[in-house]
Amino acid sequence: MLKLKRLVLIYTIALLSASSSFAQIPGIIDLPDTISIPQTSTFLYISYSDTPYTFVWKYKGVFISSKSYINYEKAGVYTVDVKRFSQVIHRDTTVILNSAVIFDRKDTVYICRGDSVELSYPPNKNVHWSISFPNSTGYNIPNDSSIYLSKEADVYSSIFLNQGVFLLDCFVVVFAPVNSVFLGSDSEFCISKALDAGEGISYLWSTGETSRTIDYSGASGNVWVSVINKYSCISKDTIYLTKVDLPTSNFFISDLGAGRIRFTQTNQQSSVNYYWNFGDNKFGVGSTIEHQYPASSANYTVSCQATYKTANCSTSDTQNISVLISSVEIDKKVNFSIHPNPSSSTIYISGLPENDLNDLLIFDLLGKEVFSQKVKGTLEIDLKDLNNGLYFVRLGSTVKKLIKN
Repeated sequence: MLKLKRLVLIYTIALLSASSSFAQIPGIIDLPDTISIPQTSTFLYISYSDTPYTFVWKYKGVFISSKSYINYEKAGVYTVDVKRFSQVIHRDTTVILNSAVIFDRKDTVYICRGDSVELSYPPNKNVHWSISFPNSTGYNIPNDSSIYLSKEADVYSSIFLNQGVFLLDCFVVVFAPVNSVFLGSDSEFCISKALDAGEGISYLWSTGETSRTIDYSGASGNVWVSVINKYSCISKDTIYLTKVDLPTSNFFISDLGAGRIRFTQTNQQSSVNYYWNFGDNKFGVGSTIEHQYPASSANYTVSCQATYKTANCSTSDTQNISVLISSVEIDKKVNFSIHPNPSSSTIYISGLPENDLNDLLIFDLLGKEVFSQKVKGTLEIDLKDLNNGLYFVRLGSTVKKLIKN
């Protein structure tokens, strides 16, 4: 009976001794007084093993776990009781500080070129900054809650709290990607011009429109667009647009005989291309053009599209023609000559058949007949009544140019 009492007394003394100094308890770990919560949750360990102890974890006084560790996710006060045979032999407390309340910044901070960015903590914080720039010497800024940067840099910051506790953060400041805004080269348009500002999150045009694309139909002048991208950076481009009148297509027809037809645009413009469809699966380009039709009489639909060389606009003209060809016309070629050519007064036409009368015709550029006569041998023609310009002399199926100057 006396031996039993002595054993109980020894055990009690050992238990009280362990309660007064947890470092003497094998396997028990000291919790830090404060911890700053990271971006992802972590663990608190009070022991590497669940035996021979039991544990009671509480968060703000409420039981949360009986394991030797916990996974903490919230800021606040955590306590743990370490028990042996239902007796508390160690109690420890730690305070989890929520650093996100003080400074919540991503690993990368974007800055627009030509702009600056403010890096700041709440006022009255004891902050120490360490900044380094690429290819240059860095510097420190002590005890300043905010700084401004206008170029790329690596940034480290330290926030000193009470009782020697401090929080660390590091991130990089880089230039944000810039949207490529290109409206195209300065150009001309007739009715409207489609413009696309490219990718962005908001737009403002000089016309007041706020969509990505517009159809501009205003007067000649500068048109600009301002585009804001997802980094809040602004890009801008300007284009000068010239409004021009629609080209006209209006042509007349000259029958040169033997199935050869000349087509001439009435109002010829050097800035316009003229594309012909002769109606017989043949095509041509030019303001004045001749075409030889097959050796048979037929009807054709001829069209000409007038298109601006520097503007995406065009108009068309269409006419129906009848080509009448006889076997006599096909073979009636006359090799005659005109001299002098050019001439300001009189011309002589020679090489005509001596014993055969032929119809000699002269046409102006509009296809109007200005002279006609049945001739043979050599002919003298006075040009005094003709205006200066280009004319066409036709004899049978042969046509030659004549210049009056």
